[in-house]
Amino acid sequence: MALHPDGTFVYVIGDSELTVIDAATMAVRARVPGAGRGVAIHPDGTRVYVTRSS
Repeated sequence: MALHPDGTFVYVIGDSELTVIDAATMAVRARVPGAGRGVAIHPDGTRVYVTRSS
């Protein structure tokens, strides 16, 4: 799990997708398919990095 630098979004890695959640409303804003192991946000908030295992 990672929090956007300005606190607006939470990024959560699940078994088969990355879920983007609006931190204020807890509404799911996006689902990105693909399994990952970890998530990180660039300090300026412009990029989301997902690690994957092979």
